[in-house]
Amino acid sequence: MAGIEIDGLGKRYGALAAVDDVSLSVREGEFLTLLGPSGCGKTTTLRCLAGLEKPDAGEITIGGDAVTSVPEQIFVPPEKRDMGMVFQSYALWPQMDVFQNVAYPLRRRRVRRPEVQRRVGQTLELVGLAALADRPVTRLSGGQQQRVALARALVSRPRVVLYDEPLSNLDAKLRATMRVGIRDFQRELGTTAVYVTHDQVEAMSLSDRIVLMKDGRVQQVGTPRDIYERPRNWFVADFVGYENFFDADIVERAGDRAIARLDGGEVALQCFGGPAGRGRVRLCVRSTALSVLPAEERPGDRTNTISGRVRDSMYLGGQIEHLVEVAGTVLRVRGADPDPAGRTVSPGDAVELRIPAESIVVLDADDEAPEPTTRGKQDNLDRVGSP
Repeated sequence: MAGIEIDGLGKRYGALAAVDDVSLSVREGEFLTLLGPSGCGKTTTLRCLAGLEKPDAGEITIGGDAVTSVPEQIFVPPEKRDMGMVFQSYALWPQMDVFQNVAYPLRRRRVRRPEVQRRVGQTLELVGLAALADRPVTRLSGGQQQRVALARALVSRPRVVLYDEPLSNLDAKLRATMRVGIRDFQRELGTTAVYVTHDQVEAMSLSDRIVLMKDGRVQQVGTPRDIYERPRNWFVADFVGYENFFDADIVERAGDRAIARLDGGEVALQCFGGPAGRGRVRLCVRSTALSVLPAEERPGDRTNTISGRVRDSMYLGGQIEHLVEVAGTVLRVRGADPDPAGRTVSPGDAVELRIPAESIVVLDADDEAPEPTTRGKQDNLDRVGSP
């Protein structure tokens, strides 16, 4: 095992800054995921870490040893970094059987035959392929080939294992199975792992911490729960599935609680990372956190309640989504169908929206809106939630 330090990493392709001044620390034995949309710089960062790309700026140390330093002109080649890597394409040798593929890193290092037999046997047992050691890899299923690639990365017990979207070629059922397998292997071996994906479900379920990236820069680093519940800016909130954004004014503060006023009522809210003091802010909340009440059930205490009108309703199979207009802003509200309390609302109905204070996140009103294509696989994430 070994910790990793990345300091001021930069990589350009002409005028494009693929990685722009990225600094990260990965603790020994940690499972860290680089998450973000296509083109955010996560794979380039991983390739710089692996030694497959030479950065234009910055330094990388592994276990205290410098493997890349642009200022000091240090560049340790990939094969000498003591890393294993699982590629998106698996990169198996079709002319070899399972045993030979897994044994290849050891034979390149001239490990003695008895030790090769022992280590490969142990590793194939770990990934559940011991019975298939003599089978050609061309006769394996996609999930089995993925486990061969994983075994090959683990067999030499490297200090660090890198994963470059290893599950993207598998179907949904196999991805779910292999997520559990990868996490179990990492926990058993205690290896430091850096994982790249655009899939939020993978990131949330596998990671000790997540690094969310955009345009070559780090947007937020935190635990899966931190990222999911406490996004620091509009891009992060949008990417992890906050569908509803609306402007408000903070009119009162008491510690970390605040009163935000918007057209339609007053909302008492818990502030997570919002700007200090009073003034204009942007609120965001998930569609599943809101609840709809018919107007005749308007509560006497209006705290956390705003008035609106249903514009449309869509059945989603076990769920129903209402589009509710509030002071010119359309909010999405998603809940169980049928409603557990037996309530029904229809397009055109006046309604009351209840917004739990702990579900509201406060952002800077001047924060730049993300592009509409940045959101990842949100429907899956809504079903999984935080670990």
